[in-house]
Amino acid sequence: MATETPPLRVHLLYEHNADQQPHGCSVIRWLRPLRHPSIAAALEVTAGVALPATPVDILIIERLWAPHFTLAKARQLMQAARQIAGRCLYTLDDNLLDLHLDQNWQSYPSDEERNIIRYLAREADALIVSTPALAARMAGFNAQIHVLPNALDEGLFADAAAAPPDADLPAATHAAQAGASWQAGKPQKRRLGYMGTPTHFADLMLVYEPLRAFLHDDAQTELQILGISQNPEQIQALFADLPVRVLDTQGAVSYEAFVAWCVDHLRWDFAIAPLEDNPFTRCKSDIKFLDYALLGIPGIYSQVGPYAHSIRHESTGLLVHNQPDAWQTALHRLATDAALRTHIRTQAHAEVKAQRTLQTQASQWLNTLKAL
Repeated sequence: MATETPPLRVHLLYEHNADQQPHGCSVIRWLRPLRHPSIAAALEVTAGVALPATPVDILIIERLWAPHFTLAKARQLMQAARQIAGRCLYTLDDNLLDLHLDQNWQSYPSDEERNIIRYLAREADALIVSTPALAARMAGFNAQIHVLPNALDEGLFADAAAAPPDADLPAATHAAQAGASWQAGKPQKRRLGYMGTPTHFADLMLVYEPLRAFLHDDAQTELQILGISQNPEQIQALFADLPVRVLDTQGAVSYEAFVAWCVDHLRWDFAIAPLEDNPFTRCKSDIKFLDYALLGIPGIYSQVGPYAHSIRHESTGLLVHNQPDAWQTALHRLATDAALRTHIRTQAHAEVKAQRTLQTQASQWLNTLKAL
């Protein structure tokens, strides 16, 4: 009589700040995948800011783990981890070794933090990264590298609007939705969006001039920005004379709360994802494409790194070279071509839902951990 295979015991040491809450990348990359219903029965998952109290089969150390992490603490952590875990894995989703190398005024990551990454990458039994480019960057530190591409939890986006934004609806529908406040022949402005962490401020500046030119020429479009800078007044000042609004999530800090806020509030007609071309960005994932697609937002993306490999031009997005004229042309094109917006929105949503959600991809996490 066959015996049932016991669940694989996995503990995640997630990256956190002083509040001890997992970062968004921890939730996206590990907590949601490992706890997805499709594989939950095969795993016994715990997570926290400290080592588990009882032995586990696999211990996963994420990025730079804890505030005030030092190389000495990293050595102590690895020594203790080997006493309690069958396998110690290190996971990285960004090329932190090359982040801000040409920006001496940036303090993150410090030289010691880069050395912590090198140490953990060498000492771990295996590395798990998010892109082939990042795997190539880290190949010199460990012979056992596995790539787990980002996939989003479809359940979090289940309530995303399936219908196009108001600006793509016919005039009669506008009237029915808006009632007396709607004036015939004057549909509301199109909404162009851009969202991201403060690490993307340089990417915003990459398209600053073409954005200003586009907004100046197109009186029917408003730019809405979510995140990008820790100083909203800074962004507002950059576009002071133009129709630009900085959005506030009103305390939706956790990843799940943030996605819920986006599902409820973002009604962008199209969005942008500019990206500088450098060693750091070439190793990034295409997660902005996944976000936009599941929210039903057609996007314009820099033709570099992650986007150049995953987006089909004029089908799941517009790919643009990082030149001002190219960006301005793409902005005008998607703003004025409602049929193209609808086509990209439909194709991108269908592709990401079928190929890049945990419903179909969570098994990759299980198979990788079993193999290790």
